[in-house]
Amino acid sequence: AADEGPESRVLLVATTDEAACMGTIQCERTADNEADIGLFSVDPDAQGQGIGKALLTAAERHATENMAGVDLAVLYVLTSRTDLLSWYARCGYETTETIVPFPTDANVGSPKAELEFPLEFVRLEKRLGR
Repeated sequence: AADEGPESRVLLVATTDEAACMGTIQCERTADNEADIGLFSVDPDAQGQGIGKALLTAAERHATENMAGVDLAVLYVLTSRTDLLSWYARCGYETTETIVPFPTDANVGSPKAELEFPLEFVRLEKRLGR
């Protein structure tokens, strides 16, 4: 079963020297060998400076060093975000065939306008420790 200890979920925060938050990422064990990467954001004014890559690398490192047996990082990206899908591919993530609909019943909001495409997520995976 998945570990429920203190290292089974961590939120990492990138800050400036003045303690301003520049980005966040969560790493959570969701299965014996899987860690889910989520709550990933970087201040739009600070994007392109390597903060996102540093946060992603830190989350992956936390999973392999502190979550015994975890060797797979998993994350979900909106299928319409081809820019992000390309970035994750450059970071070593592979797109799977698993598609998950946007959770309109999960109290996370809903689109403000009718979209020309379905609002859905694709599962990405990366083998860790290679």
